[in-house]
Amino acid sequence: MQHSLPKPLQVPAVSAIATPTGVHTHDASGTLLDRFGAFLGFACAIHCIAVPLLFGVLPAFGLGLLADHHFDLTIIVIASICAVFAARSSWRAHHDRRVVAGFVAAIALLGLGHLIGEEGLAGRIPSIFGGVLLALTHLANLRMSRKACARAH
Repeated sequence: MQHSLPKPLQVPAVSAIATPTGVHTHDASGTLLDRFGAFLGFACAIHCIAVPLLFGVLPAFGLGLLADHHFDLTIIVIASICAVFAARSSWRAHHDRRVVAGFVAAIALLGLGHLIGEEGLAGRIPSIFGGVLLALTHLANLRMSRKACARAH
């Protein structure tokens, strides 16, 4: 008698589930984007708080790059791309406009803070709020997507 091991379960990145209203798709990459986006948002807020406090010692540790405007702009661009793809992938699941509004407001605040300049308090405040709003919107998007997926099952 020969015993065979069961084949490992293959889980596709996108799975389709038939629902009464059509086909529900759940994009696993959207979950990863929301988690990364939430991390990026909180990291942005912490960066905006910590860099001015540590401005004098950053170059001594080789971290002067963190105080550079190009670094800030790069993070804003990455956060924007992440937000667009996360909103797009979860829109099919929950169709909640508040998520889109939250992402737009967060990116606008981050951009405003960058334009004003984060050397002063006037530029840091919108950047801090933008980072926190970005993280919270990603977390809300993740939660809404999961709820919509659970309802579809």
